[in-house]
Amino acid sequence: MKLQLALDDLTMDEALELTTKVQEHIDIIEIGTPFVYQEGMRAVQIFKERFPDKEVLADMKIMDAGYYEAEEALKVGADYVTVLGVTDNLTIKGCIDAAEHYGKEIVVDMICQSAPRGTAVDFSFTTSYSNFAAVMQAIPAAAKANPPLISGGYTKINLFGEDMVTSCGVAARALAALAKVNAEVVLITTSDLDISLLIHQEDEDVALNALNKAFEL
Repeated sequence: MKLQLALDDLTMDEALELTTKVQEHIDIIEIGTPFVYQEGMRAVQIFKERFPDKEVLADMKIMDAGYYEAEEALKVGADYVTVLGVTDNLTIKGCIDAAEHYGKEIVVDMICQSAPRGTAVDFSFTTSYSNFAAVMQAIPAAAKANPPLISGGYTKINLFGEDMVTSCGVAARALAALAKVNAEVVLITTSDLDISLLIHQEDEDVALNALNKAFEL
């Protein structure tokens, strides 16, 4: 297990002072998203040079231009760069290609939350065709005030196991494997023990084969 220090809403001087105080107790220095916006890649470079024995994570939350944006952090010393799991496969693949070029790693960030509109929020879920009618009847009347967006023709794949709690990079491996066979991930959800991937039904066979190879199942 590695301990990670997140640096977000701090000045450069404050962040350096804090890291110096706790450096004996941490393994990874996270250059948080607000810090990246404030200081740019300069922050990644400074912390890698100042603390060369620590790994540096650039929390960039990349959504497009995967290779180019990931490379900006990797070439100045980042050991890890984050990409959002909700982006397209090509962006994720671009990030992974850049990381492989520099001998570093990509972290797929699963954070995805809609902004509330007053007291209302959006959420997505899946159900089988056989249960569809019952699900529609069970939806509260208040939710039906705004007609739900319904689509079909998908397959849900679950990756699960108790060892996922302590295993890193499972989502990245899965998404990289699917990107290589052009199987688009429409929706992704995670918990401590599993990752659920929603893909187009016609991609089911190639996706399963790709995941079996990636995880040597």
